Amino acid sequence: MRDWIGHTGEIPGFTATLFYHPGLDATVVVLINSDVASGGCPPQIPTLAKSRRNGPCDVPANLISAALADALGKPIPPPPTP
Repeated sequence: MRDWIGHTGEIPGFTATLFYHPGLDATVVVLINSDVASGGCPPQIPTLAKSRRNGPCDVPANLISAALADALGKPIPPPPTP
């Protein structure tokens, strides 16, 4: 069975994700009015002053959809590294 099918997107001030899992027949859609990353980000990536500091550095929609997929028992695999 295939894993999650979908994509992410962002424009200044906004991030979004849309993923579908055929085995679960479940769709996860996250729309966030923020593009500020959080997590273990390198110093050159701006984060909020009270941002979480642990975990991967990513934008809010990606982090939330990953948490929802984990809660459904089917983690979204990380994107391939270039």
